[in-house]
Amino acid sequence: MSRRGDLRMTRVSLRKRGLTLIEVLVVVSVIAILIGIAIPAVSAARSAMRRADCANNLRQIGLALHAYEAASGAFPTATSGPPSSRSFLVAVLPHLEHSSLYNAINFQVRLASVWEPNRTAMTTTLDVLLCPSDGADLAGWPSATNYAGNQGSGVQKYGFNGVFRGLEAVRIRDITDGTSQTAAVSEWVIGPQSPAIRDPLRSVFRTPTSLIEPDQLDLFAAACQAVDPIEAPVTVHPKGANWFFGEFGSCLYNHVLTPGEKSCLNQTAYQEGAWTSGSLHRAGVNLLFADGRVLFERSNVDPMVWRALASRNGGEVVNVP
Repeated sequence: MSRRGDLRMTRVSLRKRGLTLIEVLVVVSVIAILIGIAIPAVSAARSAMRRADCANNLRQIGLALHAYEAASGAFPTATSGPPSSRSFLVAVLPHLEHSSLYNAINFQVRLASVWEPNRTAMTTTLDVLLCPSDGADLAGWPSATNYAGNQGSGVQKYGFNGVFRGLEAVRIRDITDGTSQTAAVSEWVIGPQSPAIRDPLRSVFRTPTSLIEPDQLDLFAAACQAVDPIEAPVTVHPKGANWFFGEFGSCLYNHVLTPGEKSCLNQTAYQEGAWTSGSLHRAGVNLLFADGRVLFERSNVDPMVWRALASRNGGEVVNVP
């Protein structure tokens, strides 16, 4: 074959090996579809890992609570009362392998705010007390926590009927509903650093009227659900900002409203407020029970079931999934 013929065959072969515009578009479309499938899958996997890490933190807190109970015969009190009013989380620090931090705390001063006698201790951030799903800005309060102790179903109607009831320690035998049927610790998202930031999950709102009578608990709950996050007054008390202090909002929550609902003062009343659990996981929260196990509780849980899980001695029969 002549040289000219060889060149002609080469050109034909090159044309046959090339891609048409349609083929390129098909390949690009397939790649785009694969990326579209992969990104949500990777995001879901990361979300599941963060939720698992969060649940593991709660398990560690549960182990610490039971180690404390084994040593003292009861779970820690919600607060020690004056002068320090330390929280239950402070009480279990030695069982969380943070004895040095516990020993550094000056218990002769009130732990409601970070000030000089305890500044070093109270500006210590503990990973075990933070849920990786939250990602809150901790620049303003490094002693924030995503985990709060259950103080009950609603003070105004049920009193402090949770595992943490103020100055009185709860023993395992006091949990007559069963430790596997009673919530001990749940999670919430840390409050915003400025009242100007309005977040239905993070902010603490104020209802327009005071509804603090025992028979008004459901009225208050409905009023809290109905507040307009854009217009309602916002309190300066951020959720979870100071886990050293044993009080609602700092490291204690209640079951007035189901997970993911708003948190509200009852007009100006703190104790009769709704300090609601919540998370940035999908559709629910991790919940540590008094027996030490952790379950994921859906946000659409029945409100009466949710309140029953808060009670240590209400006599309710609850089918926990």
